[in-house]
Amino acid sequence: MLSEALRAAASDYLWLLDRGYPTPGSLKLVGNRFRLSREERQMLFRGVDAYEAAEARRRRLVAAPAVDGMRLGVDAHNVILTIANYLRGVPVFEATDGLLRDIGSVHGNVHNDEIISRAIELTGSFLIALVPSSVDLCFDAPVSHSRDHARRLAAMVKMGAVSVHNHLAPSADAALRELSIDILATSDSALINAMASPVFDLARYCLREAYDARFPSFRTDETAEPPPRA
Repeated sequence: MLSEALRAAASDYLWLLDRGYPTPGSLKLVGNRFRLSREERQMLFRGVDAYEAAEARRRRLVAAPAVDGMRLGVDAHNVILTIANYLRGVPVFEATDGLLRDIGSVHGNVHNDEIISRAIELTGSFLIALVPSSVDLCFDAPVSHSRDHARRLAAMVKMGAVSVHNHLAPSADAALRELSIDILATSDSALINAMASPVFDLARYCLREAYDARFPSFRTDETAEPPPRA
């Protein structure tokens, strides 16, 4: 559950964003007013966007059946690390655009531990269950152990007789933008905004199917309606 203070802060933060106030100053102002912790400020930053921007992404979300028979492009580390952070107990939540996000930050260093292995297994098994015609797995090469992650996930998906193309690139985002795909699997706002494809929240799907997971949400009546005209 989101605390009352965080929900109140989200309301004020959204009000400022919808009226064009800059993100850093708005976040600082609201965070200080409600005495939010560093973790809560990160949740606010990643969980709340201006109404029009959030709704534009939300309208592009598709459900699992839409993936059947389609060429799926996967922002692989984005998906794997969201699942891994949930398994580690890092706060994971639904943002105002309907996508699942967390507050974990990665700067190239990822431990190749049992939780990452489990996240890769979940991603692979549910990719097979979705029955896409093919899967393009795009990994960020600078992330530690990325070559191993790519090899293991591709091997799993191939076991389900799904055509797999591995892309280990300096930037997974840039690699995905160059591909011809039908559906994009990521929760990265910048990547979604840069592409025209429908979007599938693969991390959320994996966690719901594996654990019947439920997530606190920043979506409210206020975020589901356009702001009043000034």
